[in-house]
Amino acid sequence: MNLNDYYYVSAIEKNQSISKAAKELYISQSYLSRYLSNLEEKYHALFFDRSSYPLRITSAGKCYLKYAHQILNLEKTMESEVEDIVTGNIGTLTVGIATLTSSYIIPYVIPMFTSTFPGIELRLIEENSDVLTSLLTERKIDLAIMNRPVYPKDIICEFILRERIFLAVPPRHEMMRMYHPENSPFCTLQKQEIHLLNDQPFVLASPKQSMGLYERQILEYYDITPRIVLISESIQTAYRLTAQNIGFSFIGETHLMDVHMQNAPGLFQLEDQGWSRTLSVAYSQKDYLPKSTRCFIQCLKKIGQKFHEGYYKGIYGIDIDDF
Repeated sequence: MNLNDYYYVSAIEKNQSISKAAKELYISQSYLSRYLSNLEEKYHALFFDRSSYPLRITSAGKCYLKYAHQILNLEKTMESEVEDIVTGNIGTLTVGIATLTSSYIIPYVIPMFTSTFPGIELRLIEENSDVLTSLLTERKIDLAIMNRPVYPKDIICEFILRERIFLAVPPRHEMMRMYHPENSPFCTLQKQEIHLLNDQPFVLASPKQSMGLYERQILEYYDITPRIVLISESIQTAYRLTAQNIGFSFIGETHLMDVHMQNAPGLFQLEDQGWSRTLSVAYSQKDYLPKSTRCFIQCLKKIGQKFHEGYYKGIYGIDIDDF
């Protein structure tokens, strides 16, 4: 069995071009073209329709790649298990995480993790949840730390923490006078009052972000049609614009950490139960998890529990000495 067969055909299918695949594989186009022809001759089948551009994979090619991907996944799993058995402490762990979440979570995780596995190299990729989901599905990262309402079916998620989602109201808005008593950390907006949000100005997060997905889910649930004045890639920016009376926004408890304002927005929980979102660590169900990866997940869970306790005491910020 030659694994190059599978890598080469997979690269051609991905790039839909022999020349582009050859460039990605650092081999010559003529060599890859001959290699593919010899492989097709071996199986007495054409894997690609060369009369079309970009190249179109044939039914035989799809069948070949289906099993090729399974073999490559088994090879990767075997290598991980062998490495784990032999060393248990050497390798690389690639973790994807949203940028702002990273700034709060990772400084607590790394000291705890590296004290147990100092030989593991950690690589962080900070992106929005859409990109992280794609990277995880393509198995370009080992773990993804995300808040999402829905995950792909071949992804396993483990709970880290749950945080409430608050409606942030501009300080000068009349709702502050009507429903938000002074010196109250947050108030509850009942269902019969939520219709007041119709046609109000909102600063929303991008739908590429998990918060953007939750926001649209909440608005749809209450049949609220907002007047969107701005879509921001930053939840903190949206919250600060609310503080400047630009419009309503939504914010999770994580994003309230270390935010101190003299004229802060009012925080409202929607109905008695409120809305919340779950921060999870996700990985492909096809992957074998080495001891080091499992340790990283356990560190996340311990820190998540500490954050969770702080949230419900109204403490938005945790001293690292607590760990």
